[in-house]
Amino acid sequence: MQFIDHATPYNRKSITLGRALEDERARLIAVPDADRLMICFRPDLKQAMAFDRDIDERLEFKALSTAEKLDLMIEELLPLFFHPDLLVLTGRESWHARLIVDGSVERLLRMDDRGLHDATGSVVAAEIELETDAITLLALLRAEIAKFHHTRPPYPALPQSAFGPDADDEVWGE
Repeated sequence: MQFIDHATPYNRKSITLGRALEDERARLIAVPDADRLMICFRPDLKQAMAFDRDIDERLEFKALSTAEKLDLMIEELLPLFFHPDLLVLTGRESWHARLIVDGSVERLLRMDDRGLHDATGSVVAAEIELETDAITLLALLRAEIAKFHHTRPPYPALPQSAFGPDADDEVWGE
């Protein structure tokens, strides 16, 4: 990642996406309205802290390669924050995000009604592409967790089913 080499020295534990872009610590390409996807992420501080404690007990996170760190986040942390039931509020049935970390580690994420999962290897265009370094990626995540913790937005209201609020009860015989 050539642009990181020219960025201002990094000394933050958390950074907003806007600031990371401004400081040339990240590059973002996204379709219009891609920010709607964020409504599906509810990065709870308690879940993040539990994840950290669990990781600390199992392994030495700092000793992991960038690919291993990214895979761990994709497999174990990000799915905790993603709420597939809120996907309907984005206007799409699925989203794809490509992460390019440290210039060479690339992962494709798919977010759909089944959750968030690694779709690396799929030949599909990503609606969002974020390129950054591992330290900045972790700082971006910390900033989102802190923002969510401090603002505590209410859980969004979901649209009612076309069949009415008791449609599931009828299907399941209640």
